Amino acid sequence: MLNNSENTRLTIFIPHPSDLLTNVQPHGDGLVAFEFISRLAERGHSVHVATSHFDIQGELNKNIHLYPMKVDNHLKISGRLSYLIKLRKVFKEVSSKHRIDVIHQLNPVVPGITLALFPSKEPIFLGPVPAASNEYRGWAYKLLSGEYWPKQILRSLKKILVFLQQQQAAAVLVATPAAYNRLLLPRLMSEKIHNLTPGIDVKKFAALIPSEPYPIYSTDNSPSILFLGKVTDYKGIFVLLDAFERINQKIPSCQLRIAGGWGKEIEQVKDRICRMSTPSKVSLLGKVERARIPELMQSSTVFCFPSFSEPFGMVALEAMACGKPIVGSNSGGLGYLIHEKGGRKVPPGDSILLANALLEVLQSAELQQEMGCFNRTLVETTYDWDQIINRLEDIYQKTIALKS
Repeated sequence: MLNNSENTRLTIFIPHPSDLLTNVQPHGDGLVAFEFISRLAERGHSVHVATSHFDIQGELNKNIHLYPMKVDNHLKISGRLSYLIKLRKVFKEVSSKHRIDVIHQLNPVVPGITLALFPSKEPIFLGPVPAASNEYRGWAYKLLSGEYWPKQILRSLKKILVFLQQQQAAAVLVATPAAYNRLLLPRLMSEKIHNLTPGIDVKKFAALIPSEPYPIYSTDNSPSILFLGKVTDYKGIFVLLDAFERINQKIPSCQLRIAGGWGKEIEQVKDRICRMSTPSKVSLLGKVERARIPELMQSSTVFCFPSFSEPFGMVALEAMACGKPIVGSNSGGLGYLIHEKGGRKVPPGDSILLANALLEVLQSAELQQEMGCFNRTLVETTYDWDQIINRLEDIYQKTIALKS
């Protein structure tokens, strides 16, 4: 592990932290990227960040240097090319004034970004790479999904860019074993693949009872299910609503809280709720302020995330830190994140098995406590940000040593 002595403080260049770098918006990649950058800066590393979109509140650490790049439309080919050209200009500017030790492209690892810096003598790090998600709608997806060119050509182009980028990298970080579906020929680069998950603020997300309940939260002892995420089909919202109908037959007092931004199917969601036998038991909370999320989780009985394709499952990790049992899909990152001692995993799309799993947890206070304690302990021992940054610094150090 690196310490904070002068000779181990690194100068790190971040060519693409996320499509949106933020510490306030409900944007998983952007929130995780901000944490990585902020915590590296707190360790004394000098972090230079090139980004086209950011929403940051509060004062930045003095070791963070932000280079805004105005890109008119990053969803189009012209916008992407503009990003790459401006990125190269920023990189030359920074490298002319500072000796860069590390280039680190955070998630999502957009194909081709680091190739814009070729040739670079500095070691390049990619990730943590999450599992592939078919519902990703970022600017790389728009470009490569077939919207502009024939799909076969685009698939081939994407594979070429990904292959070149991964071969160029000195280290590829994977969030879970499910992320191997994002690697091309992983057996040929096994020596540079490292496991590194995002971390969690164990002080902010804690297993505590809120002192002042959020007004819309129930103040009685009724059991409750929490869903937090984009309210859309691919997050499994309709599967959860079907499951909740079955649950209410067994536990009439149970409540379902649905929090998060609304997707394109929101009117269908509202209509489905209205047609339920007990629509009053379902609350559509909308977006919840970032600062209120721990309180919302702490006041719920069980967290449910039946997503069809979840790259990692950061929101589930936050609920685990709050000492809550988790019921989610056995797919993507969630399949590895949820432990049998801390929750239940069901096949995506199966409302009957989802209802059965939720009922098992809801009907046993003992199981809730056991699962919640296990999850909290797991987070403290495995996902605490200090441990994650220790691990990242160790990977930096070993990779730099191999390159020198």
